Amino acid sequence: MQQKFTYGAVLKIEREHTREELRGMLLDMAAAHFNTVVVWPAVYWWEPEGDHYPYQTGRDLLEDAKEAGIDIVMELAGQITALEYAPDDLVKEEYFPVDRKGNRDEGSLGYGYLNFNHPEVKALIQKQYREIASAYREFPALKGYDIWNETQFTSFDTHTLALFQAWLKDKYQDIGQLNDSWDRAYRSFEEVRFTQWMWASVMAFVDYQEFHKDNIGIILRYMREAIEAVDQEHQILADNIHASVTMDHYYDRPTDDWTVARAVDQYGISFYPKFLSRFTPPHLRHQTMTGAHSAASDGRFAISEMQTHHATMFNPEGSVSPEELKLWCMEAISHGANGIIYWKWNPFRKGVQTFGRGLVDLQGRETPRLAVAREVGEFLKREPELLTTKPEAPKAAILFDRLNQDFIKAYTIGFRGMIGAPDSVYLDSLGGLYRTLWEKNVPSVFLTPEDIVAGKADEIPLLFVSNQVVTEKRLANALLAYAKKGGVVVADGKFGEVNETGLLYPQIPGAGLSDALQFELMDMEEGDLQMRVASGETICGGHDRRQIRIFGENVSTLATYPEGTPAILVTPVGRGKIVYISTFLWAACKKAPQKNVFSWIESLVCEPLKGSISCSEPGICMQKLEGSRADYLFVFCYGKAGNTTISLTEQAHVTEVLHQVDLGKISGIQVELDANETAVYKIIKG
Repeated sequence: MQQKFTYGAVLKIEREHTREELRGMLLDMAAAHFNTVVVWPAVYWWEPEGDHYPYQTGRDLLEDAKEAGIDIVMELAGQITALEYAPDDLVKEEYFPVDRKGNRDEGSLGYGYLNFNHPEVKALIQKQYREIASAYREFPALKGYDIWNETQFTSFDTHTLALFQAWLKDKYQDIGQLNDSWDRAYRSFEEVRFTQWMWASVMAFVDYQEFHKDNIGIILRYMREAIEAVDQEHQILADNIHASVTMDHYYDRPTDDWTVARAVDQYGISFYPKFLSRFTPPHLRHQTMTGAHSAASDGRFAISEMQTHHATMFNPEGSVSPEELKLWCMEAISHGANGIIYWKWNPFRKGVQTFGRGLVDLQGRETPRLAVAREVGEFLKREPELLTTKPEAPKAAILFDRLNQDFIKAYTIGFRGMIGAPDSVYLDSLGGLYRTLWEKNVPSVFLTPEDIVAGKADEIPLLFVSNQVVTEKRLANALLAYAKKGGVVVADGKFGEVNETGLLYPQIPGAGLSDALQFELMDMEEGDLQMRVASGETICGGHDRRQIRIFGENVSTLATYPEGTPAILVTPVGRGKIVYISTFLWAACKKAPQKNVFSWIESLVCEPLKGSISCSEPGICMQKLEGSRADYLFVFCYGKAGNTTISLTEQAHVTEVLHQVDLGKISGIQVELDANETAVYKIIKG
């Protein structure tokens, strides 16, 4: 059976809804070419008791969905536990999380969680999940279960502490190893407590943050096991907000896309480009999609919540235009998304978001946003081949290392506002780098250290390593192995300062890199950060610069600072090379993009970095999906209206499928787009 693009909306069930109202909404969604509805909550404590209490509403929905030709995903855990697995009569005070001071943490004004690590809460969740699966598994309209929407959890209670102690024991094995790393004097792992003290060692902070992320995986696993104890046939889903590689203000949730993606069948993200006062520019939207694509095990991800409108009745700047909604959908599809679910179908009728969200108005009537959603649905139905394609092979890989982010947070967060580098400098660096590549239409991907060690970068000509403070031996060896095979590594800023236990290397970069590269990084200093490259042009770094001692004959200087000291070095390694930029180049590009940086980077590799189809028109962004029979080229115009010619490698039959215009067999595509407009070209091969 041919796979279909998951397309639909979230339907929040309220106790005021009648079955007739809900059936009408399902029919309206089917008429808008929706094939999926995410139903939340999945249990209905307000129902009158009966044979199927508290699941009769859900069973009715599944019956009516079958008649409407709609699939149902049951969302089991959102942000309101009292409407899910923990009705008020079962909740005890001890079920709440605990803050660092030992006080009960009931969450924010909007919502809160219970303690997922409390054994009785865990038992409640597992019991409820098994019951939900038993109640719904036989219905043909059931597509799957979203076991945890927008994962996040923090608690400093005794149960979580016990898990943390076990995590530490698994990592260090011997308490002496932990003491050496933390610079402490524990006699057993059972003595370890939550601590933020970092004066002697940052590892208490770093290890906690690593556990904090892994704890999400622990919780997801027991949630999944509960479902699979009853139902092994239906899909398991979970999702985060935006992407780990972009949204630094979500660092404390915690968010790790790779951890969540590994735990489920379908990974998704909530996507809110205009949430409250935050506005996400185009390059960050694309970076978010690239991050989600990179984390998903098969490259396929879903937009599990796509913003439809403002969040509250006092948030006009969050209003979404039809043009914006269409643009965001096309951006997601162009990066390999296999699902879009709108948040949500109708506006909130009560609660803190009253009057917010919705594709229909207060009376269920169509809005211009729904008209666009229908148009996108028609497009997806016309082009089922989209799901047989995948994003164009990357020409550049960007290392994303969550451990490195934890180390940089540790070194900067305690001095927030007192030093030049903010605690967001790691993701700032990745953002400046991604934008530089994106503006030149370079296909890229984010890889983890595990990916590099596994050789997943070996077919990619260029690998960026930015502000990699911590470098483990396995990563250092993997970088050298990649270069020996012909790859080019470009590192900037901090590079191999400490090992994985936080101990400063005696020679930097450490883990054997200094000997291999034949130079060492000495003191850091202020100074003129302008670097003159071989072409005579200058590029500008950021924050600080390093003094460098060169002790090998194979090292070449690619750029110097104004006084003549080396700024950029290159060392041949096997058939490839490692380039080191001794300042924060990409963080500087985040603050102020530099037009000449890309041409210099491209000169470091033997092949063009741009994709197989490219154009030079500023403001035109392209994403290509490749298939066995046909490719899809998405062209986005950001900023002013633009026109350009896109040259194909050979003649092909081309159709602009978004507007259904057959262009015939051609070798070049003439593109004319208004600002923020999209065109999608289907290029049939042969």
